Amino acid sequence: MIRIGKMNKRITISNFTQAANTYGEPVRTWVVVGTTRWAEVVPLTAKEFITAKQLASQIDIIFRTRWTPVILLIKPKMKITYNNQDYNIESAINVQNKNRVIEFLCSKIPV
Repeated sequence: MIRIGKMNKRITISNFTQAANTYGEPVRTWVVVGTTRWAEVVPLTAKEFITAKQLASQIDIIFRTRWTPVILLIKPKMKITYNNQDYNIESAINVQNKNRVIEFLCSKIPV
């Protein structure tokens, strides 16, 4: 069951791409993928944090949002911006493979 009431934070998902500037030179920049989404922000508990450290390089936070077809375009190493802080997407999980909820396991990008 989806608890929409908890999905009350705004996140933006971006992809690092290369485009040409006015002189035709390649410039690397972040481009928003899809639209800004409502999500639930889940800080990790101590136990989850220890388990996550064993499974991935560093997972600091989980973002849960509703599944949409745009989610298929999202890949690890894209970023989520939440509360003026950027997070690398380490993994995207389709919860129970039901195409209802997606979880993004993310690591904080140092400023």
